[in-house]
Amino acid sequence: MNKTVSSRPASVDFKLGRLKQLVANGESLLRWIDVYAAENAYTRVLHVPRVTQDQAALVFDLALVLSFASSRGEAGLDLEGLQRYRSLVVFSWTSFDDQTELAKVLKTLAETLDDAQLTDDSGSDSDSEGDSHSDGDSGCDSRKLRLDIVFAEGRWWLARHASLQNTVEKWIKTRLDRRAVTISGMSDQMTHYVQRLFEFDGNDLTAKGKEGKNPQREAFDHQALAAAHALLSDLVLVSGGPGTGKTTTAAKLMILRLLQEQITQPDNQPLRAVCLAPTGKAAQRLATSLRAQSLSLIDRLSLAPDLEQALITAIPDEGMTIHRYLIECGKPMDELSSFVRVSDNQLVFGAVNNEAPPTLVVIDESSMIDLALMERLVAALDDKTCVVFMGDPFQLPPVEVGQVFSDWVARFRGLHTGEEQQQLLATYLPYSQQQVAEAIAYGTSANVQPYIGLNPLVQLHKSYRFEGVLAELALIVRDGAMPQLEAFCLNQAEQDVQVHWLEDQEQELYLANIVQAYAFYGEAVARKASLAELQEVFDRYQILCSTRLGPLGTVAINERVNAQLERHCSKQWNKDLSNRLFHGQAILIEMNYPALDIYNGDVGFVIEDEQGRITFQFYRGGHLPPLVVPSHKLSGYSLAYALTVHKSQGSEYRSVAVVVAPYATELVSRRLLYTGVTRSKETLSLFAPRHMLSVLFES
Repeated sequence: MNKTVSSRPASVDFKLGRLKQLVANGESLLRWIDVYAAENAYTRVLHVPRVTQDQAALVFDLALVLSFASSRGEAGLDLEGLQRYRSLVVFSWTSFDDQTELAKVLKTLAETLDDAQLTDDSGSDSDSEGDSHSDGDSGCDSRKLRLDIVFAEGRWWLARHASLQNTVEKWIKTRLDRRAVTISGMSDQMTHYVQRLFEFDGNDLTAKGKEGKNPQREAFDHQALAAAHALLSDLVLVSGGPGTGKTTTAAKLMILRLLQEQITQPDNQPLRAVCLAPTGKAAQRLATSLRAQSLSLIDRLSLAPDLEQALITAIPDEGMTIHRYLIECGKPMDELSSFVRVSDNQLVFGAVNNEAPPTLVVIDESSMIDLALMERLVAALDDKTCVVFMGDPFQLPPVEVGQVFSDWVARFRGLHTGEEQQQLLATYLPYSQQQVAEAIAYGTSANVQPYIGLNPLVQLHKSYRFEGVLAELALIVRDGAMPQLEAFCLNQAEQDVQVHWLEDQEQELYLANIVQAYAFYGEAVARKASLAELQEVFDRYQILCSTRLGPLGTVAINERVNAQLERHCSKQWNKDLSNRLFHGQAILIEMNYPALDIYNGDVGFVIEDEQGRITFQFYRGGHLPPLVVPSHKLSGYSLAYALTVHKSQGSEYRSVAVVVAPYATELVSRRLLYTGVTRSKETLSLFAPRHMLSVLFES
């Protein structure tokens, strides 16, 4: 008969009591939810056959660490990831301090949990809160998911995250298992279109040289490689930093994929492309840019009128947030407000979009998609739809748990593409198979593994816009050391990029200058500029902060900017504007309003008409009418002159001031600084305490 540990020793109760006291006194980084998660996991695993008291204590520590890590956006942790949080461990100090020992005890624990048959008589309640069920062989089965922690894919997970990961992993595995093939009779025709679209010289397609070198081109065009991927596969991951041409790549591969679909299956449903992003502003910027570029690119192809019209019709006029797309697909969202539930039955009880599934879906700012949202998204995508994810894996991870896109990039950087697939890619390109192989290998991990399939990842390396001192600072922040940053500061002859050490005695002076920089916007507001002009002027400058609270947080800085605008406009308009909305105020939406097509992160403006009526208006590009909402319809918003770096993701500004507060240091990371710096297109001012960056760069 199998023995189980049914109660916990007094020593365990003592340590738990001490831990709870530390949390209650605010002397621990841990949260109550972390303690409860660990205690529940410990209690449940006590009833698993053959689990020892030491293993149960290890489960407590694992659940504690995993729960805390989830607050930092991490969904699953490998051995190194677990060791990063060893200071939080309560029982297993010895094991967590020694990587070899930790690997050994974790391996034994995983085998014990794997062998345990969690049937009804094992004491596990299959209907307990926190249970999650799933099937398939790619993550963990439903029996294992009755535990609170799970070992799968070389990582330890909280069970609820493992279930989400299992769905996402099965989806991507299905896509990867499809063998890439050229469509019979299509390779020559599509090669011709690739040549025209990328403006390769006619000789480029044949002059590859005896040693596999193309004398006509000095650098490999990775954008063309991405387009070739889209002709062979239903999944493409485009990774690149700012200015590397991700949107241009998307426009070209979109045209080619749609063209291939229309030629091969002209009698099918009409072509349709969809542009998605986590935020409304990013989605609309993507759609506007794709449509503008696509219309000019299509002219290069000299297509028959009916074929050209089919492509033009397929390209979307507007983008959508991922949340809106899921709603239109009939996927219920937890974030639906009570207003939506009561007033819009269509959104709750069925899909509002009855069109055929899209031919192609392009998703920008993919690094912002968390695990739960990705799970919903892949479940909504049609099996025949070609999906293109684009993003910068070095940007901030999502606010919620799971950095899916960054994990995908890291994973596929470690895989090579099989020779057969390399040859298929070379079919469409003015390069030899060897050149294709070398291009794919560039930027991959040191320990690359062979892979017979088509690796979906394409990395863009060349920057077409983001260069000079701005790019230099971004690289230092991302990968460099403190001496490099200090040397950069000493050589600041370039006025477009400035780093200011934020010392206590200079804090007020710097803050006044940061706020005063909005004076130009105040002039536009004072003359009651139109919505389009307000948007254009507003996008010239943005303050980005590391935190919301405190004297250098978004709340305080927004109040100072608003007070400055209020004083200026009160004088110009000869009216009291205190404690009221007035024309030109910029607002940031902080909750979702699906029925209004307004989502968290959208930026709008207060507009006052000639009759004095106040509305909130959202600019959607020159080709679409603005979204106009009565002011009483929205309550979840704040001022938008200063944003947290997190909220700025998916946006670009001509000039940016990044303010790193000397407090709330746990919020500051290289990825936060990198994300802030790369929001700027032209000029940047970085304000940060020297000692904080020194510690950050050395850690």
